[in-house]
Amino acid sequence: GFNNNWQTTDTVDVAARVFAPCGEERNLDINTELRVERGTSSPSATSFIEMDSTDGRIKTVYHMAWKRCR
Repeated sequence: GFNNNWQTTDTVDVAARVFAPCGEERNLDINTELRVERGTSSPSATSFIEMDSTDGRIKTVYHMAWKRCR
């Protein structure tokens, strides 16, 4: 089995980015979700994954794209 720190990265294609119209204010909502699938694990086995850290060093990093209004 796997028992260690893990990291995952998700990217958004440049064409899929959405910007607010110039001069308009918008709220920024970020929803983070963690999902697992059983895959080939035994149905009788117990497994879990969590977005937590026993050493207190959990972090989530978001990179924002800014576009200058013209």
